[in-house]
Amino acid sequence: MRMPKKFLLLSWLLLCAGLVRAQSEEARWAKWETEADTLMAREQFAEAAGLYSKIISESKLTEKDQYKTLYKRAICYYRIGELNKCLADLNRYLPEFPDNPKPHILRALVYRQQNDLANQLADLQKAIITLKGAAPELARWRGALLLEQGDFEGAKKDFLSVAITGDDAEVETNLGVVYYSLGKPDSALSRINKAIVIDVNYPSSYVYAGTICLQEENYPLALKYLRLGLRVDPDNRNAQFYTGVALVELDQTEEGCRYLRKAFAAGEDEAAGYLKRDCFDVEK
Repeated sequence: MRMPKKFLLLSWLLLCAGLVRAQSEEARWAKWETEADTLMAREQFAEAAGLYSKIISESKLTEKDQYKTLYKRAICYYRIGELNKCLADLNRYLPEFPDNPKPHILRALVYRQQNDLANQLADLQKAIITLKGAAPELARWRGALLLEQGDFEGAKKDFLSVAITGDDAEVETNLGVVYYSLGKPDSALSRINKAIVIDVNYPSSYVYAGTICLQEENYPLALKYLRLGLRVDPDNRNAQFYTGVALVELDQTEEGCRYLRKAFAAGEDEAAGYLKRDCFDVEK
């Protein structure tokens, strides 16, 4: 059965009208996106997020390519501290683009602020695999999380992979902590001594070396490291506290209690027990 010519003409006109309307909408969305990109470049993130939201609301993300707007809005939400909204956008975006490392890194940053260790590690793992290991900063980050989690072998592997890319006092100090946690105090001090050579002004190296020596009951060497640390950072309350402990153990109680009081006044609550135990007679 042949369609009437008038019907065919009407259908063609409706199709053309639909195409024109779609093209008009796409042109409007493209204009908004350009404006939003400019606002984001100017760090006007709330305003940019508003424009991206208009595009998302109208387009309904019917095309996969439109999801880039969702990711851009997630960045804006992160920058203005709207972490739950950022997370919601990333959770919609990533199933469509699971092999894009950047949204995984952004989501890991959100989880870091939410103190979600497990999900941080999962997203970092995905990003590192996707980047084929060419991301030492991510390995450093993951190593710190693994160290916090008590996975010392995993942390060692990550920190060693970063260490071969260049000298870094923080990485060497973290390796010292890892080796000591694995029951290797000599290797631990060797790594921390390397950290001190790399950067004599990095106070954490001295503090960790001092605490290792305290654990090993080598109080003179502990005191040597800690005094050097206090030269670098005189107000470091950890260095003050452990210096006080070392001095008390060396029967230099009066000076030790002075450092313990400084540490306690600076907010080192652990000093209270030592003050009560070792400094009561000194203060009478």
